[in-house]
Amino acid sequence: LSGNDNDSIFYPQLLGRAIEYYFYPNSSVPVFCPTTEQFADFEALVTAIEPLSIRAGICKIIPPKQWRQALEEQQQGKSAGDRECVYDEAEFPIMKPIVQHFNGSRGIFHQYNVEFHRRLRLAQFFQMSQDASHRAPEVKPDDDDMPETKPPDDDLAEEEEEEEEEPCCQSDTVGIAVDYGAGQVRLTTAAAAALQEGIRSDAQRAKFAPATARYRAQPDVADEPAADHNGVRPGRRFTADDGRALFVGAREYALNEELERVYWKNLLFQPPMYGADVLGSLFPAEAAFAAWNMRRLPGLLRLIGQRMPG
Repeated sequence: LSGNDNDSIFYPQLLGRAIEYYFYPNSSVPVFCPTTEQFADFEALVTAIEPLSIRAGICKIIPPKQWRQALEEQQQGKSAGDRECVYDEAEFPIMKPIVQHFNGSRGIFHQYNVEFHRRLRLAQFFQMSQDASHRAPEVKPDDDDMPETKPPDDDLAEEEEEEEEEPCCQSDTVGIAVDYGAGQVRLTTAAAAALQEGIRSDAQRAKFAPATARYRAQPDVADEPAADHNGVRPGRRFTADDGRALFVGAREYALNEELERVYWKNLLFQPPMYGADVLGSLFPAEAAFAAWNMRRLPGLLRLIGQRMPG
């Protein structure tokens, strides 16, 4: 490649400025951190980063903080008690999740998909997803040198205890509720009652506990960078303009590596299951959240003039 070609690949630009990125440690996978303006034109962003991303076959894009903050401010009403957005499962099609089966050994596997044996509604699928056999395991790297995480302060611990007292969102709608600010998903009281009523065994019905899920947000401040022999490039910065870390922290990298090890170790014993090709999204309505939204992704599929599943 000529010098100009290298510049266009390894130093992608959009709207007159460079698109910040780094490589995931010990890989050729780029992780992009576009500005708010660059992220707003998502199709142009993808076009600009494609030459570099195609070398690895995959990439990751971390949205700007402004987008994340706008999403976290989404709520059903104006009061603090209405901070959750409730989604009626009647608006989602009944799904038949895909179960991935594998056979093989020594790192070479054959994978085939089989539809789950019964149809599930949204609340049923969510409750099942939080079962220990399907939930991502709690992993801890076996390394005494890993930096310790900061313990939660007393106020936060008290808030979590209070939330545990309310396992469901108080709502007559059969569905699930999302608190974007807290990063929490849980059943509505109506959905939990319907699920419990559907359990035939009295003993199992008595043991029923509504599921609650928390999703991890991108940390504002990462710990020290992980050992990375591929990510160093001339003039590299370690923080974006909005404070996002332009590297993978050592602890986060160790946790990811351990989770991947556990995944491959148990692949033949616990087939993964996921809801594939299901219309619907837990993102806010387009009218309420006009920014990048899973409910309306830009791209070529929007130009064919008809809806497609998935």
